[in-house]
Amino acid sequence: MTTPRLKLDLNLLQVLAILIEEKNVAAAASRLNLSQSAVSKHLSRLRDMFSDQLFERTAQGLKPTPRVIELASQLRGVLQQLEQITRPAAFEPATSQRRFSIHLLETAYALTFPYFMPTLLNQAPNTRLTTQNWSQGSLNMLLSCEIDLGITCREWDECSPIHVRNIPSELNHAELLREVPVCLLRDGHPASSKNGISPRFLIIDTSK
Repeated sequence: MTTPRLKLDLNLLQVLAILIEEKNVAAAASRLNLSQSAVSKHLSRLRDMFSDQLFERTAQGLKPTPRVIELASQLRGVLQQLEQITRPAAFEPATSQRRFSIHLLETAYALTFPYFMPTLLNQAPNTRLTTQNWSQGSLNMLLSCEIDLGITCREWDECSPIHVRNIPSELNHAELLREVPVCLLRDGHPASSKNGISPRFLIIDTSK
């Protein structure tokens, strides 16, 4: 007697849940912080997993098949149960020996650590902290729970590798501060006679 192999990828179930809600690959990709091609590949794997087309493309977006409609009522409950099962035990700062991993902008060290570290050392003296500079892959590492915390920014230059355009709904986030760039010029500097210096110019010029 043979037992059928269970091919189950929990990340794929999350993708399916978002596709059911959005009924649009582009919108789902934005929420998951993935490319549209990556979501399409996940959808292909889901179709193999369930042996069903799952969605039909229409002018209004993705139309769920009867199989998806049947799954939708069960899927959210399954994901909620899995979240409860995998939820870590209550955190006790005074006795915890946990290691925390943080990715942050280079400029964020001086802005946050003088306020953050004394509290950490006082309330959770046995915890350990590892840090790395924020990079293009940091957001996905947050989503996959490879790191615990990220501190980054919304850049004026959207081509910047550290720019975060859309924050996935699965992540808790808060605005820590807003910076206002200031350009200082000496009296009589040629640039002071112009109508202004664009943020784009400053980004390009100071990045050289």
